Amino acid sequence: MDERNLSTCAPTVAYSPKAPGERPASPGNNGGMRFDELFQTIPLEIAMPELCPSEPNHKGIGIVSRLQNDISPELAAGLWLYVDDLHRSHEISQSLDNATGAYWHAIMHRREGDFWNSGYWLRRCENHPAMHGYEPNEFLQQVEKHHKSNPHELLQMQRREWQSLFDWCLSQEKY
Repeated sequence: MDERNLSTCAPTVAYSPKAPGERPASPGNNGGMRFDELFQTIPLEIAMPELCPSEPNHKGIGIVSRLQNDISPELAAGLWLYVDDLHRSHEISQSLDNATGAYWHAIMHRREGDFWNSGYWLRRCENHPAMHGYEPNEFLQQVEKHHKSNPHELLQMQRREWQSLFDWCLSQEKY
């Protein structure tokens, strides 16, 4: 893999006081206790183990199904991506007419291997606050080039990207 490009496409976690790789939405962080069951069952460091998953993580499907009606659609779209259920995430993200929906939509298409479509949706959310310090188009190119081998560095970036957007969505939620 071309290591020189990896540092320029690594997302920073702009809306989290936690270091990358720590469990998002911990108790006391924006009401995150409601997500504890999911994040204990599938910790972030092992979530989304493929850049382009072939099937959902069945351990998390029931948990997200119970949560989805009590959270914003933006959070639900992210949780379905977290458990690799691209179809359900897509149903939600494509119905959101905002930059956050476009961002989840872009991630979902990249994860399904539809790289051109992912780039289209990235252009629709290019100024999203959760993209701070992040080169999403470079990351997209790296994933397209290396998605079949699932390099550890890209999986870590994918998790940091997810965490940054999920934490941003949590910060926007009204209690």
